[in-house]
Amino acid sequence: MQPNLEAKGYHVFVRPQDSILPPFLQGKRADAIALRDDRKLVIAVMPGIGEPSGKIPALDAALADHPDWELQVFTSNGDTEALTLPTMTPQAITDQANRLLDIFDTAGPIPALLTAWSLVEAASRLLMPEAFSRRQTNGSLMERLAFEGWVTPDEAEFLRPLGRLWNRAAHGDLDVKVTRQDIAALADIVRLLLDLAAREAETSAKDAVGA
Repeated sequence: MQPNLEAKGYHVFVRPQDSILPPFLQGKRADAIALRDDRKLVIAVMPGIGEPSGKIPALDAALADHPDWELQVFTSNGDTEALTLPTMTPQAITDQANRLLDIFDTAGPIPALLTAWSLVEAASRLLMPEAFSRRQTNGSLMERLAFEGWVTPDEAEFLRPLGRLWNRAAHGDLDVKVTRQDIAALADIVRLLLDLAAREAETSAKDAVGA
């Protein structure tokens, strides 16, 4: 679901904190929101087709006076946690990385930081799919990347405090300070990780042919 929406140009925020939701959606248990210039989606994930849930009427009621927002309901066969571990294509990640500065300029530093960090994690998962097949804390993600040599010590030192800022922003701290230069640097690191992932895939393919 998430990769498909992002491939269509949406900025997707999974399990959004109230700090990035409009007031009329706060406390309504939206599983995700997806934003695009011409369309805004509220996403509810159901464990099974037709299974009742109080959040659907609550979301419907919240959107009644907001025709610019649309509710979409997805089923997940009980695996809502899969939403937090999208497998994105390199092109989808690149497209979103190229839009990070636009997000910063139009939506602000917090949405840009949340999106940028999700791209760092998505790119890292392409690079090390087995190591990052499960959800990682920001600290463990950075330490593993640094330990394996995928990021330089200077890059790791840059990323660690931004990971802590992500945690604060994701839990409602609206006073975190993130600059446009920070977001641009995060975009560059995402592209670096994608390039490393592509090289690893090429090497693995050559090894498979030669085996």
